[in-house]
This record gives sequence, C-alpha cells and structure tokens, in this order.
Amino acid sequence: MKISLIVLLFLILPGCNIHDNTKTMNNPPIANAGEDFVGFIGDEITLDGSLSTGEANLTYNWSLISTPQGSSFSLKNANSAISTFIPDLIGEYSFRLTVSDGGLASSKDFIYVDITNPPTVTVAKWHDNMDSAISFDWDDSNLTHCSVIAPLFDKYDLKATFGVITDTWLECYQTLSSNGHEIASHSKSHKVNFGFYDVTNDEKRNELEASLKFLTQEKLIKPTLFIHPWNSIDLNNILYDEYYLFSRIHNLYDTEENYQANIISSHGLEFFIDLANKNNGWLKIAGHSVDGEGWQPIKSSDLEDFLAYLIKQNIWVDTHSHIALYQMARTHITANIKNGKIVLNDELIDYELLRSYGVTDLPLTFIIDSIEPIKISGYLTCNDYPYSGEGLMFDYNIMSQAELVYESCAN
Repeated sequence: MKISLIVLLFLILPGCNIHDNTKTMNNPPIANAGEDFVGFIGDEITLDGSLSTGEANLTYNWSLISTPQGSSFSLKNANSAISTFIPDLIGEYSFRLTVSDGGLASSKDFIYVDITNPPTVTVAKWHDNMDSAISFDWDDSNLTHCSVIAPLFDKYDLKATFGVITDTWLECYQTLSSNGHEIASHSKSHKVNFGFYDVTNDEKRNELEASLKFLTQEKLIKPTLFIHPWNSIDLNNILYDEYYLFSRIHNLYDTEENYQANIISSHGLEFFIDLANKNNGWLKIAGHSVDGEGWQPIKSSDLEDFLAYLIKQNIWVDTHSHIALYQMARTHITANIKNGKIVLNDELIDYELLRSYGVTDLPLTFIIDSIEPIKISGYLTCNDYPYSGEGLMFDYNIMSQAELVYESCAN
C-alpha cells in the first residue's frame, strides 16, 4: 500500500508542474509595407503599414533606405503605421518597415516608390477635341425656321440658334426650345439700330428689357444670347451685358479666333470650312430663311448639303451659347494634378452668374498627357482608354463642381 501511494504521488505531481510552467506562444508579427507604387513630385506621399499583422500593441518604424542623390526630406510619423513624406526630387525612394510585438519578435518589409512629374492637364480648344467650331444663328422670326430649317438640323442631330423678334413671336419656337435648339433675343421690335448715335440708351434698354421679360416671364425661356438688329455695334455703351451673357456681334468674351459670315447660296462649302479652320477658330454663321422667304433666303437643298458635309468633318456644330460658354470657360480655367486630385483653377468663373441664366450643364473636354491608363472617379475606369493622340480625354461638367479623384492604373 505504501509503495502504491508513492507511485501515485509521483505520477500526479509532475503533471501539476508541467501545467503551471506552460506559456501561451504569441503569433509572430508580419510586416506589410504595401505594394510598390508611383507618386508625383510635390505631392504628400503616404506609406501605409496598417495591413501588418500580429498580436495587439504592435510597434512600427519606417526608415529610409535610399533616395535620389541630393534629396533631403523628412518622414512624418515614422513610428506610426502610416507615415508621410513630400518628395523633392524625381527618382526612386525605398523604405523599410519594421514591426515588433514588444518582445523579441519583429518583422521587416520593403517598399519602393517611383516619383515622377505629374501629367499635365489641359482643356481642349473645342468640345471632344474638335478642330474648330461652327454655330448657325437664324434671325428675324421667319416661318421657315420651324417648317424647314429646324427639321433639317434635327435630321442630322445638330442644334441651331433662332433669333426671335418677340413682337412677332411664333408659337413653334416653344417646340424648338424643348427639342434642344437655342432661342435668342433679336430685340423686341427690330426697329432700333444700336449703332445710331441718335438712338438713346432708354430706347435700347426698352428693346433689351422688353424682349427679355417676354421670353422669361411669358414663355419661360431664359435666353443667354442677344443678337443686335442689323448686326449693329453699340457705339455709345455696351448695354446688352446688363441683360444677356453674350452678343453675336459685340461680345465681351470674343477673341481673335472668332469669325462671322452670312450664309447665302452662292458661297461654296470650302469658304465656310476654310473660315472655321483658320486658327482652329469658331465661325458664327448668320442666316435668315430658306426657299424665297424673308431676307437673303438660301436654298434648303444647299443647307442640307452643307449639314451633310459638316457631320463628316472634325468640326463641332452646336448652338451659339453652347460654344460661347465653352470658349469662355476654357479661356478662364486651368487645371493640374495635386495629391491625387485634378484641381481646377477656376476663380475667374462666376458660377452664380451662370446659374442665374439657367446654366446647369457646361461640359469641358479635358486632356491628360498620359499614354498610361488612369482612372478618375465617376469619369474614367482602367478599362476606358479614350486616347486622342494628345493624351487621355474625358468630359467634365464644371457646373457640378464634383471632386475629380485621379489614380494611375499601374498602382
């Protein structure tokens, strides 16, 4: 019995000692510095080690391994999971991330960041990077505007501008407006010549204001364009801009790239195309009517031939105000890439003024001089490749003022 008891104690006691001295082993940390990537000089570059794994209370240390010769910068938050720096030279930067669990266990990982100049961003001269632009203004409230001219433009999926004398309003203009054509003011009566010195400002203001009031209050059309009667220039004061954004003949936003011509049947197609393509400019074509009606009528067959020819050219055909808005915005906006975003320098754009004229859609065509695929949140994916020969191209409605997040598909 005594011997049995001793053996039993021997078997039990060692078992208790083994249980008391056993220590649970930690999972060793694994450092993860992320994938190598491309960044742009001057941007704040983020090094992210937050995907590192291990037990709680991990410690982090980012250290610099190599930089372009002559570079001098500092790492911010080098002892945190996420560190940042601003590169000062183009070239490759390499870093080591060391992760520790507070004991003897630690792990290292390396990352390489290739720093380059950011791509340049420009606004195409014309929508969809077309070579030039053409608008058609049809004046004088003529019946053929609705019966012949607008249907021809609709046939070729093009839009035109119709200058309305509001004293001789045609109800069909409401339909043209609904179909996307532009309704402009051609004054109230077409009886006041703004170029005559003996015409008072009050007379001019009455023509401008009465026409505007009729269109906005009675027809619920907010015009942005005023077409001076007889293409007269306001010699005393520029008054139209108190009521309208643009004028065909006397435009505050006009540049030397704009041209104007009256369309008559005797002019061949080459005449207009050469004018439009001169300096990649904008040709404003003024007409009145077709087939014997009104002032300087042209043949509808000539107009159709012209439109059929135009749609085969690299020429943007649109309403007067659409082209004028694009030109105004393009000449007042620059853009650049900064910290992963396309930043618009648009301080000269009066968005409130544009909205007061009902402008909610003003798409500009942007070109990024990159041959590599990129993605822009809401506009381009890595599967898109709208390469224009000059770079990657996309349209952006500046009136939305939405954020443009830029990311290389190589990252």
